[in-house]
Amino acid sequence: MNLKYLLLTLLTVALLSSCEKENTGKTKTDECIPAQVITAVSTVQQDQQLLNQLWDDIVALSGSATCQRANGWGITPVGAKPCGGPWTYLPYRLNGDVDCLMKKIRHYNEQQSFYNVKYAVGSDCRVLPEPKAVDCSSGVPVLVY
Repeated sequence: MNLKYLLLTLLTVALLSSCEKENTGKTKTDECIPAQVITAVSTVQQDQQLLNQLWDDIVALSGSATCQRANGWGITPVGAKPCGGPWTYLPYRLNGDVDCLMKKIRHYNEQQSFYNVKYAVGSDCRVLPEPKAVDCSSGVPVLVY
């Protein structure tokens, strides 16, 4: 059953990756999403490296290095727990490239889901509380629960 799910998911990603972006002639991967994906033959080290690089890209694009005014921030769930739900929540700048950030997050979540299935990853299945707001503390965005 898990192999069928993995193969179906990989086929879906391949089909979505081949779609052309409207009016630009560029594919979805040309703009915000790297072409690398977890495959049935990639190693655990390659897959972990891909997830780590995607995470680093997401954090950099979120603009979470400096926070001056809390009303300029949004909050988004990130990650895919094996039991469902996100691993964490991330504050992001509303005046940044939000469209690209959300594409990267969706790609990251999809890849993490594939990783979970491929390696039969488990988790605590704990549901995280959703943050209510972002506060700026010493120039750093802090999630408020």
